[in-house]
Amino acid sequence: MSGGRLDLCKQVLGPQGVQPLLDAMKYSSFVSRLLLGNNIVGLPGAKAISQYIRFNSDSNIDTWYIACNRFDSECMSLLCDALATDSKVKALWLKRNPILAVGIVHIARMLTTNTYLQTLDLLNTGLLDEGCEILFNALKVNHSLKHLYIDANGLTVKSGRTIRLHFEQRHNHLETLYMSCNALGDVGICEIAAGLKHDQRLKRLGLASNCIGPDGARALADALIGHAALQQLNLGFMKSTNLLGRLNNVIGDDGAAEISRLIQFNHQIRSIDLTLNGISQRGLTQLRDALKTNRTLTTLKGLQFKQLHNKIIKEEIRTMIEANQIEWGKEVLSNGTDDASQLTKSVYLEKGQQLDHEINFPEHIMEVISHYRTL
Repeated sequence: MSGGRLDLCKQVLGPQGVQPLLDAMKYSSFVSRLLLGNNIVGLPGAKAISQYIRFNSDSNIDTWYIACNRFDSECMSLLCDALATDSKVKALWLKRNPILAVGIVHIARMLTTNTYLQTLDLLNTGLLDEGCEILFNALKVNHSLKHLYIDANGLTVKSGRTIRLHFEQRHNHLETLYMSCNALGDVGICEIAAGLKHDQRLKRLGLASNCIGPDGARALADALIGHAALQQLNLGFMKSTNLLGRLNNVIGDDGAAEISRLIQFNHQIRSIDLTLNGISQRGLTQLRDALKTNRTLTTLKGLQFKQLHNKIIKEEIRTMIEANQIEWGKEVLSNGTDDASQLTKSVYLEKGQQLDHEINFPEHIMEVISHYRTL
């Protein structure tokens, strides 16, 4: 237990273990983040949690990580009723629960009245296209949610159109949208890209393992070149891709050329992930050349598993990325500091790497890091 986080993930609490825990929590002012993932607490657990949220006015818990607990539509009804007008819970992590589209109805209803929740995780909860549409309809009136995770939900081109409209009609207030490991393909990505041309809020976009090829990469580059807010673009590989029966992205060298164009002309993006995209030496060279005129990119992941590239070019890329990290650190540390001349390059690098880490692992992610599981 550290930093207000009580980590009880994978501790076999079971259906009857949550109520005694929450009874004891009433006397604790220390815990603000409760991690109960992978405990299969089911309906009894959902009842206990919803009662705690609804009636414990002295609660300090603002983050509930309750993933993989057999929460279905009935459980969602209880939890969402409790959260409908709540002003304490800022983060709700629900991944790997069998919520399905019928359960999303309750979440959508809650989002139309709740004005405090900022993070919602629905990874692998069985949304499908129907659930995605229900969810984004609710986001038309919700302006408080900032971070949304809908990875691994069987989303297709239809969801791409739904998300296009979300951006196109200027409903977006999200800063993070992750939808990796779905079946969007180039057509779905082109739909989303068309919508992104109308957005200036999104900071993080996750599209790993979506069967994206060169056409999708081109559409994204066109849409994002002028985007003033985006800091992270993930077109890489999600570890559970094969397990979930999905396909990795294969933008190849032609797609790498499009991303190189993005790197050359967009000077806002800090992090790009191109892991396992079928990029050969030719594509890597194009990325290297684009970096020569870029002073902002501080993360570039693009090396394929077990695939050899020219070590000289890889070292050149590493050196340019490190130079950008140093420059970022120098910019921040020198701002308003009279004795900046006393600082060394290693100090600037350390600061730049810290800032880069915060882009890839923002605060709302770090708050639910567990000793007992991965995200």
